Amino acid sequence: MPNELHVYLVRARDLEAMDSGLLGKASSDPIVVLDVMGTSFKSTQKKKELNPVWLESFSWAVEDDEAILEVVVEDYDLTGNDFMGRTSIPLKTLSDRKIHRQWHRLLGPKLKKGQKKQPVKKRGRIDLAARWVHNPKLVVPLPPELQASELHFDRPANEVQIFLVRAAGLPVMDRHLMSKGGSSDPVVTFSCCGEKATSSIKKKDLNPQWAEYHSLLVEEDDAELLVVVEDYDLMGNDFMGQLTIDIKSLEDRRVDRRWHVLRPKPTLAKKKEEEKKLGKLELAIRWKHNPERVIQLPEAFHHDDLLDQPANYLQICLVRARKLKIMDKSRLTSGGSSDPLVHFMIDGESVTSTTKKKNLRPIWREYFELPIEDEQQTLHLKMEDYEALSANQVMGRCHVAMSHLKGRETFRKWLELVDEDKKDAGWVEIALRWAHDPQRVLDLPEEFTEPETEDCLSKEANELLVCLLRGKNLPVMDKNLIGGGGSSDPCAFLNLDGEKRKSRVVKKSINPQWMQTFRFPCDDGLNVTLQVDVEDYDLKGNDFMGQCGVYLGDLHEVEERRVERVWYALAPEGVKTERYGKKEETVKKQQRGSRRSKGGKKQRRSSTIDEDEVTVKKGPNLGRIEFALRWVHNPDLVVTLPDQISRDEVHPDEEANSLLITLVRCRNLPVMDTGVFGGSSDPYCVIRVGDERVKSTVRKKDLNPVWVESFELPNSDKDAKVVFEVLDYDAYGTSDPIGRFALPFLALADRKLMRRWFVLKDQVRDRCPFASFASMAWRAEVASMASRR
Repeated sequence: MPNELHVYLVRARDLEAMDSGLLGKASSDPIVVLDVMGTSFKSTQKKKELNPVWLESFSWAVEDDEAILEVVVEDYDLTGNDFMGRTSIPLKTLSDRKIHRQWHRLLGPKLKKGQKKQPVKKRGRIDLAARWVHNPKLVVPLPPELQASELHFDRPANEVQIFLVRAAGLPVMDRHLMSKGGSSDPVVTFSCCGEKATSSIKKKDLNPQWAEYHSLLVEEDDAELLVVVEDYDLMGNDFMGQLTIDIKSLEDRRVDRRWHVLRPKPTLAKKKEEEKKLGKLELAIRWKHNPERVIQLPEAFHHDDLLDQPANYLQICLVRARKLKIMDKSRLTSGGSSDPLVHFMIDGESVTSTTKKKNLRPIWREYFELPIEDEQQTLHLKMEDYEALSANQVMGRCHVAMSHLKGRETFRKWLELVDEDKKDAGWVEIALRWAHDPQRVLDLPEEFTEPETEDCLSKEANELLVCLLRGKNLPVMDKNLIGGGGSSDPCAFLNLDGEKRKSRVVKKSINPQWMQTFRFPCDDGLNVTLQVDVEDYDLKGNDFMGQCGVYLGDLHEVEERRVERVWYALAPEGVKTERYGKKEETVKKQQRGSRRSKGGKKQRRSSTIDEDEVTVKKGPNLGRIEFALRWVHNPDLVVTLPDQISRDEVHPDEEANSLLITLVRCRNLPVMDTGVFGGSSDPYCVIRVGDERVKSTVRKKDLNPVWVESFELPNSDKDAKVVFEVLDYDAYGTSDPIGRFALPFLALADRKLMRRWFVLKDQVRDRCPFASFASMAWRAEVASMASRR
């Protein structure tokens, strides 16, 4: 490519006489001015000559094929030269790199807008020889940074490399006071995505050469590189021209070296100014990946040696943000800034970053940790503009579902922020990673960690251990009077088949830790539901916060007599809940036997709940609570039967003629005798077979009486029934019925010992069409056997 213009000024002929002679012939003192893109050279002056001969050479460093050699002949004068003629040679005509010599006719001056065309007159001719060639010494080589090959094509580009080569034909900004012409002191500024770089100042040069290297941090492919050329001035720079380059046009990662035409500001681009040439700028640009530009995550972010342990906390690195909204408008200009800070929240737990003052592209590189239990949780991010004298303003929000995190891999991504009006509010870069910290593990009490003895394992489980561990993100019930927020005083009420327990009150916490263990008799299988109600404690009356029902038949680890830890979401009253973490709304339940003892399994009773399919109803987020459950054998709960009914039958071959019954105990009887300080009952049991009737002793003030009393009744036909009725004894009136049930003789036909719990039905409700709702609360345990006496 040609880059140097050589011009040989030979001579002129028949020039116009500009100086009239008083005593002699009129003549001129010709001088020639040659200009290419603002760079001018002057020939020597030829005194009193209309056919001068110069034989002078000139050269310019020029690569632009749109450049034009302007040649002006003037008559030299101390008070100011006079125009004699002009001509021009476009460099395109010299692109063959050959010598072009010819005579050029001199023309009149260029007409200004609105000026009338003047009559053509002879002004003479000028002999010029020109050649446009390539001079290797004038080539400006690329810097090493741009000559090096791209090594990271597999990584996203993050740096724009800029080589500012030179400019040509810049406009004159500092005009001469005493003569025509002038010069400029150009300086170039590069800006993109808040990054800025500035070149050195080239004094009094309209065709400056910089050969300077600059780089900017640019990661967005939708950004624009703005290049502005200004004339340096102590009182304030003057605009000369600008250009923009789309970063997306550089995505091929190759060096783009070429000349760019400078344009006026878009707001000033009127027709008059569009016609004005502002010069050109030569740039070499490349968009590449620079590993040194990558913001490294904190060392603590990668520290996790316990990869075999379940994750229990989330590592968070707030890296940076870009394109944030202007929240604090400037009163003097159309711009402004913001003071951003970021809140991270998971289920009521939160952390907050520092505030970056007056920054729309802040860099934090701050590390945080938040507890986490499973992939069903969601991390919420809220960015605010800090206000010292009022509440912070929300700039934008976004969230990340923990299911997006795979294993222990680092999740690093730019997230789009959305403001309160669902409009774009910028971007924020974060890095997330699951990790395990032994100090965050909530240890279970000894009852859950100590193994059962071989003797207990060989016997049927009869007690359910429930450890109420903690709650997360419970509702705020006691709101602050001044400002937002608030707290609660949560306590939990547990009910398993009528057995009720109450936890302690945790003051002022929506993330309480109870760590309380409760024991429930549970010796008739796991086909029951543990009902848990969480309330906000108040002296005037507790406020409901949420409830959940833990159907024990779903907890297979408990069924196998192992410890199981579960989270359950709280829901409003009447809304069915499921174990937290289940992805499907319809859960298929499998019929399984209970591991009641090590030696074998016992068939479970039919459930009152439809076990084929349970539909989970979605309700508002009221938080969740964590339990640990274990089904064990407790020898202290075992009630031994008397030998009369437990020994083998003496006459198994004879026809049965006697019914042996042992009334063992009742559980969770209703209060029949109320008092100022509560109430109780005085239960006894009446057993009938036909006209035969027996009666147990009365247990005073006991809702869970134990009798272990045996009775013998005559045998009856197979269609007869044994009726059991529990009553509340009253010394001064008629006993009040508590409940009853009937056992057909046919159930005892195999003459084997039968010991089980029976549901007591309210006699009044038993006649009601809604009886199936009413009678699951009270039970009686009876052992019976038909035998031969």
